[in-house]
Amino acid sequence: MTKVSLYRAKNGNHEVWLLRWYANGRRCSETIGKAREISKREADAQRREKEVAFGSGKERPSRPPKITLERFLADDREAIQVDVSPATLIEHRVASDHATRALGDDVRPDRLTRADCGTLKKHLADRGLAKATISKIVKTMRAAFNRGIAEGLIVSNPFTGNTGGKTQAKSMRIFTADEIAAMIDAAPNKWWALFIRLAIESGLRCGELVNLTWSDIDFDRGSVRVSAKKAKDGLLAWSAKTCEERTVPTLSPDVVGMLQRHKLKCGGSPYVFLSLERLAAIEAKRQAGKLHPRYQPINDLGRRFTAIQRRAHELLAERRGVDRSKVDWARGTIHDMRRTFSTRTADLVAMHVLQAYLGHADITTTARYYLGISDAHAERVRKANADLKLTYSAGA
Repeated sequence: MTKVSLYRAKNGNHEVWLLRWYANGRRCSETIGKAREISKREADAQRREKEVAFGSGKERPSRPPKITLERFLADDREAIQVDVSPATLIEHRVASDHATRALGDDVRPDRLTRADCGTLKKHLADRGLAKATISKIVKTMRAAFNRGIAEGLIVSNPFTGNTGGKTQAKSMRIFTADEIAAMIDAAPNKWWALFIRLAIESGLRCGELVNLTWSDIDFDRGSVRVSAKKAKDGLLAWSAKTCEERTVPTLSPDVVGMLQRHKLKCGGSPYVFLSLERLAAIEAKRQAGKLHPRYQPINDLGRRFTAIQRRAHELLAERRGVDRSKVDWARGTIHDMRRTFSTRTADLVAMHVLQAYLGHADITTTARYYLGISDAHAERVRKANADLKLTYSAGA
């Protein structure tokens, strides 16, 4: 008689019940449900039923159900849909579509090898996708197959190892004080001037700034709070990248004053940067079922920030009395204002304090991705070198 065993296995953030048995020297398995939804007694009853079915000949243990790559990826997407963002689900679907086109939708996932990973990457490269995009797709597949291993559906992951999509990292763009002043002066309106100033002084992510409400601002303490929002009282459902709520008490009196003046002119909107008109437009799309999963509460922020930098570049050249071509200005992103905040603040507070302000779960993320080299650092080194040269001269 074929023996069927019951196991409790990890699947992402969930634990599932697995039935396992051996047939013709091969281990077979079947997921019967989540551990939080099925009790151990119920799971064991299903195990006994499976064992009886094998013994009576109603089921053949040597022929487990065939799982195609298309079905495997669709089931994985369904399993994770509650735990990930809509954007992640879209990325999963895109990666699945590419994988099934390159490898075949009816191929068995448990028969894929490292060579098939190479086939997928060649398929993506032939379509002109960037190395970073190829890397993201392969990583999505790797995660799906790791979950499949945890469920006992497959025993190996053909997408492990180097994805081959790494590219040389760009140097961090840290804005200088003169550049920040020029951007604020070049801002087309007071909305943008406040947005830039607040980003520089708080280090908030773009999404955190856009979803900031007046209740998140403490005018007396000069602090800003990052907190999740529920879809009620005119608010949009939103959650920060990191789950824990945090407070950044770093706002200057000037920015507090700008916020107070802006609040008087915002027309009663609960948001700092979202108008009542924009909120009404978003709600109308939502009710009509036309709200895309990856919608942005404010459109074209990056493009408009680039235009502000172009004007600021010209303004800075005028102030220095030189041609625009004589002033270096590498285009930055809105996220680079967060990096500018972290680099400036790192000289003033301990690393663990900066980590808390930025909302990083791991302090190595703070050190690796958010600390750049500013002109002030270079100036201090130049001064130290000059002092060293004087010492040599004195000893000669």
